[in-house]
Amino acid sequence: MAVRHPLPETPRQSGISRRYAVKAAPVLILASALLAGCASPGPAGPPLPRAGTETVIAPAAPLPPPKPPLTWEEVKRLVKEKKTVDEIVAEARVRGGDLDLPPAKVLELTRQGLPVAVLDGIYALRQSAKETDCATRLLQREQDINRDAQKRQELSFQQGYQQGSMACRDPFYSPFPRWPYRRW
Repeated sequence: MAVRHPLPETPRQSGISRRYAVKAAPVLILASALLAGCASPGPAGPPLPRAGTETVIAPAAPLPPPKPPLTWEEVKRLVKEKKTVDEIVAEARVRGGDLDLPPAKVLELTRQGLPVAVLDGIYALRQSAKETDCATRLLQREQDINRDAQKRQELSFQQGYQQGSMACRDPFYSPFPRWPYRRW
């Protein structure tokens, strides 16, 4: 009987075969060239102008000090200077001030020679300022309410997400709380 000799084992090659490497080489070269083209910087543009020592930017001129608020004595002075009602109201709008009009003050100013048209213009200006202030406060309040509602909604969403699909944390929760199907 003939003795069979086992064939020597050939070592297995790891990786891809030569046939696939030859086919994949052009694709890999093309892909690397494409990626290298994307990663390279673009063409250099013209140089940016630099501010040298000869171009010094002057600082902005300081703002003039604000005018003091308008008082009733200044309103009387403007009336004596023969300013129109529109000019006086425009001055009151620019300078502001607390030109409150209680009834006693209105009577006193009319006795001192202040025209009623000026008082009406200042009163309309004051009412407009009050309405604007009220509208601003209401808008701010509405924004605060909307912000709080959004925070509550996000918080409830986060809590629901943390709890998962079960609304109740009890693992033995029965969907039938009444008698015929009650578990306990």
